[in-house]
Amino acid sequence: MSGKSTERDVGLPRHPDRDPEAPLPGGDQNVTLLGEIESGDGISYRWIMAFVQDGQARPGFYVCVEKNRPGSDAAYRLRVVNAVMSEIVEQSDALGDLDTFADEGLRLGKSALGLTNETIARLM
Repeated sequence: MSGKSTERDVGLPRHPDRDPEAPLPGGDQNVTLLGEIESGDGISYRWIMAFVQDGQARPGFYVCVEKNRPGSDAAYRLRVVNAVMSEIVEQSDALGDLDTFADEGLRLGKSALGLTNETIARLM
């Protein structure tokens, strides 16, 4: 799977008042958002957000926007994927917008990875 250059990079940084050697709950995550994805799996992706825990080589959690089938109620569907599941959680025309997807993807990732108290810093 390949995507056009990274649209946004976001990180969930360590808090300055914590021991830098102590992991955060859920571990530090680096998040990359890709657009214009070409894949060999037959799915037409609009956006993919990949969460990679520090020290890992591959993402452990994905939030994806796929183009919906013609005749569906909405243009896009939102899917979350990890090692044990792949589930559509929402359908909406608004998911085609980068900012809407970025906000929703980060919200879902923070919740799923137990990072609800962490601050997100967007890096362009």
